[in-house]
Amino acid sequence: MPHVSEFRAKTETQAGGAGVKVCPYIEHLEKRREAQASKGRPTAVRAIAPTGDVYEYPSIAACVADGGFCYAQVRHALRGRVKRHVGWRFEALTPLRATPHESGHYPRTMKVIELRNRGLTNDEIAAALGMAKPCVARHASYGVSAGLCMTYHQTRRKLEGGITARQWRAINKAARAGVLLYRNV
Repeated sequence: MPHVSEFRAKTETQAGGAGVKVCPYIEHLEKRREAQASKGRPTAVRAIAPTGDVYEYPSIAACVADGGFCYAQVRHALRGRVKRHVGWRFEALTPLRATPHESGHYPRTMKVIELRNRGLTNDEIAAALGMAKPCVARHASYGVSAGLCMTYHQTRRKLEGGITARQWRAINKAARAGVLLYRNV
Protein backbone atom coordinates (compact mmCIF):
# COMPACT_ATOMS: atom_id res chain seq x y z
CA MET A 1 0.00 0.00 0.00
CA PRO A 2 1.43 3.41 -0.92
CA HIS A 3 2.33 5.88 1.79
CA VAL A 4 -0.17 8.69 2.47
CA SER A 5 2.18 11.37 1.09
CA GLU A 6 2.61 9.38 -2.14
CA PHE A 7 -1.16 9.04 -2.41
CA ARG A 8 -1.58 12.77 -1.77
CA ALA A 9 0.99 13.70 -4.45
CA LYS A 10 -0.67 11.38 -6.96
CA THR A 11 -4.13 12.74 -6.14
CA GLU A 12 -2.96 16.37 -6.33
CA THR A 13 -1.43 15.85 -9.78
CA GLN A 14 -4.66 14.23 -10.95
CA ALA A 15 -6.66 17.12 -9.46
CA GLY A 16 -4.64 19.74 -11.30
CA GLY A 17 -1.49 20.48 -9.30
CA ALA A 18 -0.20 21.20 -5.84
CA GLY A 19 -2.18 23.33 -3.47
CA VAL A 20 -5.50 21.77 -4.40
CA LYS A 21 -7.30 20.61 -1.29
CA VAL A 22 -7.89 16.93 -1.82
CA CYS A 23 -9.35 15.48 1.33
CA PRO A 24 -9.33 16.56 4.99
CA TYR A 25 -8.93 12.95 6.04
CA ILE A 26 -5.61 12.67 4.19
CA GLU A 27 -4.38 15.80 6.00
CA HIS A 28 -5.50 14.23 9.28
CA LEU A 29 -3.56 11.04 8.49
CA GLU A 30 -0.41 13.02 7.69
CA LYS A 31 -0.59 14.96 10.97
CA ARG A 32 -1.19 11.75 12.88
CA ARG A 33 1.80 10.08 11.22
CA GLU A 34 4.06 13.05 12.08
CA ALA A 35 2.90 12.91 15.70
CA GLN A 36 3.57 9.18 15.89
CA ALA A 37 7.02 9.63 14.37
CA SER A 38 7.97 12.05 17.16
CA LYS A 39 6.91 9.54 19.81
CA GLY A 40 9.77 7.25 18.93
CA ARG A 41 12.48 9.60 20.20
CA PRO A 42 13.63 8.75 23.73
CA THR A 43 14.13 11.53 26.26
CA ALA A 44 17.69 11.62 27.62
CA VAL A 45 17.68 12.23 31.38
CA ARG A 46 20.12 13.73 33.86
CA ALA A 47 19.57 12.47 37.42
CA ILE A 48 21.07 14.53 40.24
CA ALA A 49 21.51 12.69 43.55
CA PRO A 50 20.97 14.39 46.94
CA THR A 51 24.76 14.22 47.39
CA GLY A 52 25.29 16.17 44.16
CA ASP A 53 26.46 13.25 42.02
CA VAL A 54 25.20 13.51 38.44
CA TYR A 55 24.18 10.54 36.28
CA GLU A 56 23.07 10.73 32.66
CA TYR A 57 20.84 8.16 30.96
CA PRO A 58 19.89 7.82 27.28
CA SER A 59 16.17 7.44 28.10
CA ILE A 60 13.65 7.48 30.93
CA ALA A 61 13.39 3.69 30.69
CA ALA A 62 17.17 3.32 31.16
CA CYS A 63 17.02 5.72 34.11
CA VAL A 64 14.28 3.62 35.71
CA ALA A 65 16.05 0.33 35.03
CA ASP A 66 19.50 1.40 36.22
CA GLY A 67 18.53 3.80 38.99
CA GLY A 68 15.53 1.95 40.41
CA PHE A 69 13.16 4.92 40.08
CA CYS A 70 9.44 5.01 39.34
CA TYR A 71 8.79 5.77 35.66
CA ALA A 72 5.73 7.95 36.32
CA GLN A 73 7.50 9.98 39.01
CA VAL A 74 10.51 10.61 36.77
CA ARG A 75 8.13 11.85 34.06
CA HIS A 76 6.37 14.09 36.58
CA ALA A 77 9.72 15.49 37.73
CA LEU A 78 10.77 16.20 34.14
CA ARG A 79 7.49 18.05 33.53
CA GLY A 80 7.85 20.03 36.73
CA ARG A 81 4.81 18.51 38.42
CA VAL A 82 6.95 17.33 41.33
CA LYS A 83 10.30 18.79 42.37
CA ARG A 84 12.03 15.57 43.43
CA HIS A 85 11.60 11.82 43.45
CA VAL A 86 13.16 9.98 46.42
CA GLY A 87 15.42 13.00 46.94
CA TRP A 88 16.72 13.04 43.37
CA ARG A 89 16.20 15.86 40.85
CA PHE A 90 15.72 15.12 37.16
CA GLU A 91 16.40 17.20 34.05
CA ALA A 92 15.63 16.45 30.42
CA LEU A 93 18.68 16.58 28.14
CA THR A 94 16.59 16.32 24.97
CA PRO A 95 13.38 18.25 24.32
CA LEU A 96 10.20 16.81 25.81
CA ARG A 97 7.13 16.43 23.68
CA ALA A 98 5.01 19.53 23.91
CA THR A 99 2.03 19.78 26.19
CA PRO A 100 -0.96 21.93 25.29
CA HIS A 101 -0.02 24.62 27.88
CA GLU A 102 3.24 26.54 27.96
CA SER A 103 3.71 25.92 31.71
CA GLY A 104 4.16 22.19 31.08
CA HIS A 105 0.81 21.33 32.64
CA TYR A 106 -2.29 20.09 30.91
CA PRO A 107 -5.37 22.33 30.52
CA ARG A 108 -7.33 20.38 33.12
CA THR A 109 -4.55 20.93 35.68
CA MET A 110 -4.51 24.64 34.86
CA LYS A 111 -8.32 24.84 35.39
CA VAL A 112 -7.99 23.15 38.78
CA ILE A 113 -5.16 25.54 39.75
CA GLU A 114 -7.23 28.54 38.69
CA LEU A 115 -10.22 27.44 40.78
CA ARG A 116 -7.97 26.53 43.72
CA ASN A 117 -6.50 30.04 43.67
CA ARG A 118 -10.04 31.42 43.89
CA GLY A 119 -10.51 29.52 47.17
CA LEU A 120 -12.75 26.63 46.08
CA THR A 121 -12.58 23.29 47.89
CA ASN A 122 -11.80 20.03 46.10
CA ASP A 123 -15.49 19.10 46.30
CA GLU A 124 -16.53 22.40 44.70
CA ILE A 125 -13.88 22.08 41.97
CA ALA A 126 -14.94 18.49 41.25
CA ALA A 127 -18.57 19.60 40.89
CA ALA A 128 -17.66 22.59 38.71
CA LEU A 129 -15.44 20.62 36.33
CA GLY A 130 -17.27 17.28 36.45
CA MET A 131 -14.22 15.44 37.77
CA ALA A 132 -13.73 12.87 40.50
CA LYS A 133 -12.41 14.21 43.82
CA PRO A 134 -9.19 12.15 43.71
CA CYS A 135 -8.43 13.58 40.25
CA VAL A 136 -8.89 17.13 41.56
CA ALA A 137 -6.55 16.39 44.46
CA ARG A 138 -3.92 15.00 42.09
CA HIS A 139 -4.07 17.99 39.72
CA ALA A 140 -3.97 20.40 42.67
CA SER A 141 -0.89 18.65 44.07
CA TYR A 142 0.84 19.18 40.71
CA GLY A 143 0.11 22.90 41.02
CA VAL A 144 1.35 23.06 44.61
CA SER A 145 4.58 21.24 43.66
CA ALA A 146 5.16 23.60 40.74
CA GLY A 147 4.46 26.66 42.89
CA LEU A 148 1.47 27.73 40.78
CA CYS A 149 -0.98 27.55 43.68
CA MET A 150 -1.10 27.04 47.43
CA THR A 151 -2.79 24.33 49.42
CA TYR A 152 -6.50 24.81 50.09
CA HIS A 153 -5.97 25.92 53.70
CA GLN A 154 -3.26 28.40 52.73
CA THR A 155 -5.50 29.84 50.03
CA ARG A 156 -8.47 30.20 52.41
CA ARG A 157 -6.35 31.95 55.04
CA LYS A 158 -4.90 34.26 52.41
CA LEU A 159 -8.34 35.18 51.05
CA GLU A 160 -9.82 35.73 54.52
CA GLY A 161 -6.92 37.65 56.03
CA GLY A 162 -5.40 39.45 53.07
CA ILE A 163 -1.95 38.08 53.81
CA THR A 164 0.76 38.82 51.23
CA ALA A 165 2.94 36.17 49.63
CA ARG A 166 5.97 37.41 51.60
CA GLN A 167 4.04 36.98 54.86
CA TRP A 168 3.01 33.50 53.75
CA ARG A 169 6.60 32.51 53.14
CA ALA A 170 7.53 33.67 56.65
CA ILE A 171 4.56 31.81 58.17
CA ASN A 172 5.36 28.61 56.26
CA LYS A 173 9.05 28.83 57.18
CA ALA A 174 8.15 29.25 60.85
CA ALA A 175 5.63 26.41 60.69
CA ARG A 176 8.26 24.07 59.20
CA ALA A 177 10.64 25.08 62.00
CA GLY A 178 7.97 24.19 64.58
CA VAL A 179 7.30 27.76 65.73
CA LEU A 180 3.61 28.58 66.14
CA LEU A 181 2.55 32.01 65.01
CA TYR A 182 -0.67 33.53 66.27
CA ARG A 183 -2.30 36.36 64.42
CA ASN A 184 -4.69 38.83 66.03
CA VAL A 185 -7.90 38.92 64.07
